[in-house]
Order: sequence, then C-alpha cells, then structure tokens
Amino acid sequence: LGLASYRKLFAQSADSIFLYDATSKRILEANPAFLNLLGYTIEQARKLELSDIVAHDKKSIKRYQQQDLSSGANIIGDGKWQRKDGTQVDVDVSLSKFREGGRDVIFGVARYARAEKLVEDERERWGREFAAIHATTRDLAEREDLAILSQRIVDLATVLLNAPGGAIY
Repeated sequence: LGLASYRKLFAQSADSIFLYDATSKRILEANPAFLNLLGYTIEQARKLELSDIVAHDKKSIKRYQQQDLSSGANIIGDGKWQRKDGTQVDVDVSLSKFREGGRDVIFGVARYARAEKLVEDERERWGREFAAIHATTRDLAEREDLAILSQRIVDLATVLLNAPGGAIY
C-alpha cells in the first residue's frame, strides 16, 4: 500500500486517531473521527496539548505522559476526554511511540467507550436482578407468613425497578 492508501485509512477510520509530540504534548495530526468526537477543527486541535483534552487531574496526566515517554510498548487504558463544549466522554485509548524526524511521536487510537459502558451497566442490572430473585426465593423457602412475604417481594421489586412504591393485589 502506498502513502495515499494509509491517508485514506486514517481519514476514514471510525476510531479517533491522533498523533502528538511526546515532548511538547501538542497534537500534530488528528483524523475526522477525533475532531468530531471532541468538537474541534484541525487548526484548533493543533493548538491543543494532551492535557487540554484529558479530563483527569494534572498529577495523573503527568504520570501518564512520563509513562508514554519511557515505554516503548503499547499503552492501553480507559479514561475521560473533555470536549470543546466542556462535556466529557469515556474513551478506551491505545498509545504507541515511534521516532520521526528526530523526535518521539505518540500514535494514539481512541474508541468511544459508550458501548462498553452500556454492557457494564447491563451486567450490573443483571446482578441486581439475580440478587433480588435469590432473596425472593430464599424468602419463599423461609417465611410462612404470606403478608410479610408479600411485602418483602414488593420491597425487592420496587428497589429493582427503581420505583417509588408498589403493591400486590
């Protein structure tokens, strides 16, 4: 593949791809997915430093930056980025370092982590449902008083459904 093919892949990727200078931390290049995710133009992005988009405390950003300078291996992690409008977005990021023109350049690929977050939320919901079913089954086996048992089932159901109240008729 020629350089033109790689430029097309860069431009058409659904993942956010960016390059930044490892010393200055300035964005060197970014694809349309990166720009759209954060709400910047390429001209605006090139004026940004990594700390302008990473929505973490300055101490952890510095530690992260030192890690990307000292490590030759890929660094993969999750985090939060801050968009131009101030909102934050969860991302999964993969970084790797290479040398070009006598400087260290960091190549980054970020994926909007919303889908992964939805899966995590769904797992948590399943966990709550399982716990409620387990508690109800245990109560059915242990309790003989129908009124107490019915109230316990209603209590568990309202918690599970995040409802303000409930009743059995």
